[in-house]
Amino acid sequence: MAHVPGFDPPHPTRRVLLVGGSGFIGRNLVEALSQRGHRALVADPRLAEPLRPDEFRLALADRAAFEQLLGRHEVDTVIHLASVMLPSSPAGQFEREMAEVLSPSFALMDACARASVQLVLFSSGGTVYGDPGAGRASERQPLAPKSRYGLAKLMLEEYARFCQRAAGLRCLVLRPSNPYGRHQRLDGAQGLVAVALGRALSGAALEIWGDGEGVRDYLDVQDLCRAVVDLLERGVADGTFNVGSGVGHSVNEVIELVQQVSGRRLHVVHHPARATDVRRIVLDTSALSGTIDWRPLPLLHGLQRFHRELTASHGP
Repeated sequence: MAHVPGFDPPHPTRRVLLVGGSGFIGRNLVEALSQRGHRALVADPRLAEPLRPDEFRLALADRAAFEQLLGRHEVDTVIHLASVMLPSSPAGQFEREMAEVLSPSFALMDACARASVQLVLFSSGGTVYGDPGAGRASERQPLAPKSRYGLAKLMLEEYARFCQRAAGLRCLVLRPSNPYGRHQRLDGAQGLVAVALGRALSGAALEIWGDGEGVRDYLDVQDLCRAVVDLLERGVADGTFNVGSGVGHSVNEVIELVQQVSGRRLHVVHHPARATDVRRIVLDTSALSGTIDWRPLPLLHGLQRFHRELTASHGP
């Protein structure tokens, strides 16, 4: 493989702290890291008792506790997953994001730089680009978010880059598309694939906004986690990468695939389109494919796997 900027010799074993890691992506990342022999710790105020030895109920604002964690457990990598917003969150939620996530995250980045700890920042491939139009959005495109959620992610990216310039922070920025799969809630406020599959299994109506022709890039969460671990094990310490399938599917196409996989018809309720929703966003993953072996599951195959896992644990 050709030399890639930021490519260093592989780290034998990582000690990784997942900030905001109790959600569905975090749970899958803990499993992926552990399966590959790395140690994964989770810090999140949402953790419930009883806590495991590698779990810590901490709010991001508890700066002293985070700095102690970094040193006491010899953490070499922090994966930042924390957020209190969703892409559809109202404007008022941005103030809470500023207070509970952005400002404390800036302090955490400063602490990582001081301690020579690598940061892996989960941004958003679906919202930071705004409305890129036709084709695939690449990491080189200008960023023009239409939602405050996307703006918050962009602010985190910009502060991380500032810390890179000013303090030598090693930071890997990941822009995932729309992950779905194992451990995801079927009744959540986001995640079309999981919600649609949950509605098919329960018989409840599926609500969508707009005509269903909006196109997104969907990615099995296990592929997303594999990409993260592959990048870490290859020693990729800096850079920005889209992490997606590179294939677009409309909401209507997702609904058809869910019906095909589940064998059940969905009752769909339409609401007016939202101003913050872009018409089409599909990610260009050329940079990722040039760095790791990147062959994500097609949506149909990922849906089939997700459906099998759900029916195995909950019944048909």
